[in-house]
Amino acid sequence: MPELFDEPFPEQAPEAITSYDFDDIASGERLQSYYAATTKFETTTKYILTGNPSIYSNDEAQTDGIDKDNDTTFRIELDQDFDLSQFQITQIFEGEGNIQVTWGCSQNYSADANGVYLILKVRKWDGTTETEIASAQTETWNDGSGATLKTSLVPITIPKTQFKVGEILRLTIELWTMLDSSIAVGSYHLKHDPANRNGTATNPYFLKLNMPQKIVL
Repeated sequence: MPELFDEPFPEQAPEAITSYDFDDIASGERLQSYYAATTKFETTTKYILTGNPSIYSNDEAQTDGIDKDNDTTFRIELDQDFDLSQFQITQIFEGEGNIQVTWGCSQNYSADANGVYLILKVRKWDGTTETEIASAQTETWNDGSGATLKTSLVPITIPKTQFKVGEILRLTIELWTMLDSSIAVGSYHLKHDPANRNGTATNPYFLKLNMPQKIVL
């Protein structure tokens, strides 16, 4: 007679279940949100993307003086990359995304003597090569009221793009200005605090990239 085992067979752990919204399943995609932030280790600042909307960025914003003598052509004042950590599984993005950003400049100027805009770029980075996926531009902001900040929601179309394991999603922000040489020296501002500590309903301080992620069931 075969010997009976007293110990029961261990139960197998259930497979992980990923939940999706019904509308996401119907459309085959969802918007995956990433937030820009900075970290700092001693004297080294890193510019990152994170999926966590509640962390406090080391710096809430980037700001610096503007060259006021560029009154005939637009010049780039800021060119900043924000990088997500390496993907650990293959990701596919395709469709209509958007970027929400609060930005602007502070100075004394007239409406016809000032222009500021952003170019927003979504890129793939593998540690060696940078590949541009899509780009979009805000409106050119000419405001003589003295307003400092503006919040924009900018649509961006992402062609079908696969990120392999080890590749990185990168968001690049370029700020361009053309300022009359007669105005007082001013500063530009780019807000990027996921926790939105000092933001307002009108001008939130987070910088959010919404990427259309393909759902594979």
